Amino acid sequence: MEPFESNDSLYENTRDLKGWLGHDDKLGVVPDHLRKKKMPRPPSVLSVEDLKGVVPNLYTFDSSPKNSNLVKEKLDFQQRLNNNLQQDLDPPEAPAMVGPCWRRHKQKLAVITICSLCFTLGIVIPLLIQFFSPGSQTKSVPRVPYSSRNRNKDFHLDSVLTDLFISVKTTKKYHHPRLVILLETWASLVKHQTWFFTDLEDPDMNQRTQGHLIATNCSDSHSRVALVCKMASEFDFFLKSMKRWWCHFDDDNYVHVTKLAQLLKSYSPDEPIYLGKPSTAKPLEIFDIKSPQNTSHFWFATGGAGFCVSRTLALKMAPYAGNGKFVETGDQFWFPDDVTLGYIVEHLLGERLTVIPEFHSHLEPMKRIPPEEISQQISFSYISYNGVQNVIDLPGPLPTDADPTRFYSLHCLLYSAPYCPEEK
Repeated sequence: MEPFESNDSLYENTRDLKGWLGHDDKLGVVPDHLRKKKMPRPPSVLSVEDLKGVVPNLYTFDSSPKNSNLVKEKLDFQQRLNNNLQQDLDPPEAPAMVGPCWRRHKQKLAVITICSLCFTLGIVIPLLIQFFSPGSQTKSVPRVPYSSRNRNKDFHLDSVLTDLFISVKTTKKYHHPRLVILLETWASLVKHQTWFFTDLEDPDMNQRTQGHLIATNCSDSHSRVALVCKMASEFDFFLKSMKRWWCHFDDDNYVHVTKLAQLLKSYSPDEPIYLGKPSTAKPLEIFDIKSPQNTSHFWFATGGAGFCVSRTLALKMAPYAGNGKFVETGDQFWFPDDVTLGYIVEHLLGERLTVIPEFHSHLEPMKRIPPEEISQQISFSYISYNGVQNVIDLPGPLPTDADPTRFYSLHCLLYSAPYCPEEK
């Protein structure tokens, strides 16, 4: 190529191109009146390389010192030309829609946020009001109307109860207040059928029970040996009583006598019947030490909730439990009293426990018994451990300081007694 000679020649060579592209003579921004008109467009976008044919001397020049000003001017011109060409050749960008879309999204987010806050506050605020309101620390339970309670004012001893032997296991240190509470509540309804098995003599309590206190001379501890010893005495006394049913309870049980009678009437004492409620999630497993592969399983009814045995089954148990053999049988595996009885019934005799859900021990949370279902249960219990009271949830009629076990209130709810408040 020939060296670039002058600005004029470059200007002349590009005049037609500028006019074709819509530029003014000063190579500046296209005037508004021209931009509004539809200008002819080239068949394709021109690059700087394409301009070489239109402006032949654009990239070749003499770099001698005498042309330094010309070089600088040429570079400035080239930059301005490129900028203006690119501005005209590039198609206008479509207007961005980010703004309106974002505004619509912001409106949706605002509506969703407000609805979420209203929903949350609608739930939280009532809970906070209930929590901080007076008396909110006391659990709200359905109250059993005292005027509509199912009281057996005219309790009559059912025929099945006259053929029942009830044994209550206790110890001398619990004669007061446990036995006193029982004698003033449910035991007063079946005083001739109930016998109390303790460890030591107690003349005062023997008088209050009308001679139904049995001193077994067993240990006064709560050991396995002491428990088995007392259970053996209960079993022997039952066989001698010639009664057709035997029901065992602990001194921390309340017995709904009417419901107990209804239960026994649904079974025949002429059959080997074993009624109760287990306290374990699965049966106990035992195996022979000499032959570990010989394993067996059996259930047992926990004595803390109470259980009942027919005379027919008791006679079948006699070879393993009568005349002191109950202790010997329990010593084979060091079983406590109720486990020994279940071992004899299910493992040795092959009979089965009939589970009665209405029996309850202190191992269960008593407050889980709905107040409206209390009248349908058979046995209840209570315990106080580390200041925590596990008792049935009754609102009255007696205050908790006078009736911490709630047995007196329960008795007033189900039956009647001179200490029960009058209905309003």
